[in-house]
Amino acid sequence: MKTLQTYLKSINGGYKLTILTPSILEEHNIKLNSDNIQFGYYTKLGNYLKLGDHVKLNDCVRLGDYVKLGDHVKLGDYVKLGDYVKLGNYVELGNNVEIGNGVKLGRGAQLGNYVKLGDYVKLGNYVKLGDHVKLGDHVNLGSCVKLGNSVELDNCVKLGDYVKLGDSVKLNSDVKLGNHVKLDNNVKLGHSVELGNYVRLGNNVELGNNVELNNGVRLGNGVQLGDCIKLGNGVKLGDNTTDTQLNLDAIAEYKRLGETHIFVKWVDSSRKSPIHSSLFMYLKGSILEEPEAEISPIQCDTGLHVFRVGERPEWHGLVNHDHNLIPLRVEVRAEDICFAGIATMNAKLRVKRLKVLD
Repeated sequence: MKTLQTYLKSINGGYKLTILTPSILEEHNIKLNSDNIQFGYYTKLGNYLKLGDHVKLNDCVRLGDYVKLGDHVKLGDYVKLGDYVKLGNYVELGNNVEIGNGVKLGRGAQLGNYVKLGDYVKLGNYVKLGDHVKLGDHVNLGSCVKLGNSVELDNCVKLGDYVKLGDSVKLNSDVKLGNHVKLDNNVKLGHSVELGNYVRLGNNVELGNNVELNNGVRLGNGVQLGDCIKLGNGVKLGDNTTDTQLNLDAIAEYKRLGETHIFVKWVDSSRKSPIHSSLFMYLKGSILEEPEAEISPIQCDTGLHVFRVGERPEWHGLVNHDHNLIPLRVEVRAEDICFAGIATMNAKLRVKRLKVLD
């Protein structure tokens, strides 16, 4: 990137001005909307810049090529902007902020000290980031989002409007949060997690990969859920709840209700499962067993997968609606149930052993 080192002098007891002569501005294609622009010492400016009215750049600021700053923008010391960065009106950046290429910040955005944004990040209007925040590439934050100190968002994270994250929150790649979501301090979310609108997570909550929480879900402090958990609208879990304990509680409830239970196994015309354990043939009267099946809170773990009576696989996205699968009744002992359900995630169970009745 070709830059120019600005020239400085002191006026009236220390007021700092950069002397940008018309020839320098023309040479580097810099456009100043007014004379009300303040430059600090050792400022480096790229080519094809456009600076709005009442812009203030503190010491050691570096601007890349094709940067556009709106009116009333304030940049702290040691701020570095990449190429094609666009800052809206009234944006304020703290000290030691580093912004990648192609970043766009909406009107009134405020970034604290030591913030680092990757390439092609987009922040909506009135977003506020605390100190030591780090955002990866292609992160997209809606309007009025507020992030606490030491927050880390990995690549391709997307937050809706009015989202609030506490201190030391960490979101891995491809996480999506709906509108009005609130995460308290020290929350950690795995890859590809999706939270609906108005979801609330307490302090120290940890979610694994590919977790989906629908609208209005509320998790208390210290809740831990593993991979591939899906909770429906309005589910509430108390403090220190774990998916392991929820599954054990569901298994215990089946044991309390009886020694054996009737479920449904959906098979194709050859009486094999099209979804899991395709090596098994579900013949009438046969007893099938998966010896490696173990109790765990992972619904899709090793085992024989069955549905509660009245449930259909297409309702849960496992097959197309025009399938021709056949439902078979199977009998399962309560002691052979390995996954019995977690909150609203209880339509499909995983068992170790079953007997085919049909």
